[in-house]
Amino acid sequence: MVSLINCIPTAITPNGDGKNDFFILDILEICSEFYSDKELTIYNRWGGQVIHAKPYTNNWDGGDLPEGVYYYILEMYLLGGFIKTGNVTIIK
Repeated sequence: MVSLINCIPTAITPNGDGKNDFFILDILEICSEFYSDKELTIYNRWGGQVIHAKPYTNNWDGGDLPEGVYYYILEMYLLGGFIKTGNVTIIK
């Protein structure tokens, strides 16, 4: 069985073709009702915060940010909660 938390995309391609346009976290789609708080913060390579969403609703498309690697912190809470960190690349 594949863990949903390991199914976080490593890249988005926000070009309007309907494929990988948004940073979609499957765990939020499938297990949304189990987590009361879903918080996503994304940083650029210099540590500057570029987005903070609470609750996060799978709607980040990179905005006007340039191509590159960005780092995220995903926090979800349910009886103790968990934190997942990683990176996502914007390819335009």
